[in-house]
Amino acid sequence: MKNRSKRILTGSALAAAALALFALPAGATTSPAALTPAATHKTGTQAPFTLLQMNLCLSGYAGCYGKTQYPKILDETVDRIKANQADAVTLNEACSKDVDQIAKSTGYHSRFATVIYDGAPLACKSSTGRGVYGNAVLTKDEIRSSKDAPFSTFNGVEERRWLCVTTGRGMDVCTSHLSTGGEAVNSTNSLQCAELAKVLADRGRPTVFAGDVNRSASCAPKNFWTATDAAARQAPGIQHSYGNLAEPTVELENTTYTDHDALVIRTRSGAGGGGVQEEKPVGEVPKTDEGAPAPTPSAPSADATTKGGEKSSVEHNGHGDDDANTGAKATAASAGESKDEGKGGGNVPEVNAAGTDKVLAETGGSNSSTYLAIGGAAVLAAGAAVLVVSQRRRAAAAADRHSR
Repeated sequence: MKNRSKRILTGSALAAAALALFALPAGATTSPAALTPAATHKTGTQAPFTLLQMNLCLSGYAGCYGKTQYPKILDETVDRIKANQADAVTLNEACSKDVDQIAKSTGYHSRFATVIYDGAPLACKSSTGRGVYGNAVLTKDEIRSSKDAPFSTFNGVEERRWLCVTTGRGMDVCTSHLSTGGEAVNSTNSLQCAELAKVLADRGRPTVFAGDVNRSASCAPKNFWTATDAAARQAPGIQHSYGNLAEPTVELENTTYTDHDALVIRTRSGAGGGGVQEEKPVGEVPKTDEGAPAPTPSAPSADATTKGGEKSSVEHNGHGDDDANTGAKATAASAGESKDEGKGGGNVPEVNAAGTDKVLAETGGSNSSTYLAIGGAAVLAAGAAVLVVSQRRRAAAAADRHSR
């Protein structure tokens, strides 16, 4: 396959490494750059586990859709899943019928979370019959149950949701796509970040997350490691992975048909330890293989619709298309599409030791961020071995952070 150059960034999970801090302008945030040991779940035999994260830009409304050369992006996604022998795949900016096709081509199980746009599911366009817009998780193991729910706040007309599945091996795989607009204290993105941290902390099982979080600072709960695509060639630093599995390493792969590089996490998971636990209620209706109803999303207010129509990942917030006249129109899905949510067809990791929603909500552009990071680094650096990251190649930074 074309352009499969790969950058591998690894580190020892047995010793703490010093946190590399760089001089940043006032208001900037630090991005993770080191590995420290996390409180990993050890359930039964530790089996290798590979997670692939991709943002596919498939809505059909954003300017980056042209790069997908549809359906070549689907072929590239399938090729990467097979080449990496991924145990799980997280997909952002996807379309439900495209996910069904990817699942069929790979033999994987899938779940899809429909994003509500301007009060209704959004039909993907530029090629009809591709279903509705949203995010997905695919797994090689069977999916025992799944949940998705909207965040309590979002910008403009595009709802943001999280999605988690529990697999047959008794572990959880989650994804989300957070709002754009910056990560300053009390911003929409930072509030979603804090909610996401709580969702992951409450899973109560071996858990791994990956997604486009549109921020540099981590949303990982206490004792979860953090890995990002900060060394990516395209849109660096905003795709993250968090987890409490053992021995994580990070690989970045250049992509041809989307505007984000692929993030590959290789770790070790518990295989066959004690079965699947009961889901904890977090305010939404559980959704299982038996087809229980999906949670009812909260539609944006009229005021949000008026003020925030331009802040949508569907339009890539100007990244792919600055023309507001080409914005997505809310389109009611055809029969079966909006109801099918439950059955869809850089750097080395660092542990997060903060562990409070308040701190996570304040990891934006405040001046205190740098001091907090320096203080934490001083503690980590005591007695730790310096980790040398090799083969690091940064792409030229774009003026726009690809806030999608």
